[in-house]
Formats: sequence, C-alpha cells, structure tokens
Amino acid sequence: MNYTSNVKAEGSSQEYDTNETVDSCQKMGANAVSRMKEEIQNNFLAVLLGSVIVSLLTGYLISRHHEAQKREQWAEIFFRQVKDWLGERGRRATTPVQESLESARSAAKQFSRRGAEYGRRLHPFSGESRRRFLGIF
Repeated sequence: MNYTSNVKAEGSSQEYDTNETVDSCQKMGANAVSRMKEEIQNNFLAVLLGSVIVSLLTGYLISRHHEAQKREQWAEIFFRQVKDWLGERGRRATTPVQESLESARSAAKQFSRRGAEYGRRLHPFSGESRRRFLGIF
C-alpha cells in the first residue's frame, strides 16, 4: 500500500504541461489526416469503380420499378376500356335477344289461350269435374 500511495503522490506532484498534450494531439491528427490522404490516393480507383457500380445498380433498379408501374397502369387502362366496350356492346347485343324472348313469351301465352279455347270447343262436356266429398257430394 505504501508503494501505491507514493506513485500517486509522485504523479500528482509532477506538473501537467498543456502545451505538450496539444502538440501531441495535433501531431496525431496530422498523422491521421496524412494517412487518410494516402489511403484515398491508393484506393481512388477502387472507390471510383465502386461508386459507378452502385450508381448503375441503383439506376437499373429504379428503371425496373418505373417499368413495372407503367405495365400495371397500361393493364388497368386496357381492362377498363375492354370492360366499357363489352358493356356498351353487351347492351346492344342483349336488346334484340330480350325483345325476341318477350315476343316468344307473348306468342306462347296466345298459343296456350287458343289451345284451351279450342279444347273447350271440341269437348264441351269434358270440363273440369266437380269435386266430390267421398263420392257422395
């Protein structure tokens, strides 16, 4: 214990020189900056190629996204136009069919009325039999 207290006492008794620490920090910063400049100069081609590749890849992905959006919009517009065209043509096509069905229905009603009338004329006594209760009434 005695030894540690002496070390602390000696460390605290020494003068702390701020000029030395500032100079050493500036030297370390200058060394770091010069090392970074050298590394950038050594790797300039790799950084340039990397940035070109990244920009080309980004442009390619953006163009594919826009192309997909255009395809979706084109498909929506096309199907909307087809639906409108079919709706317009469908109404035109169903009108004659509907009219022919109505005329066939009215002809069938007329035929059934005339058939019933002719049947009554040919067999006047074979009309509906009266309902009887247990054959008595």
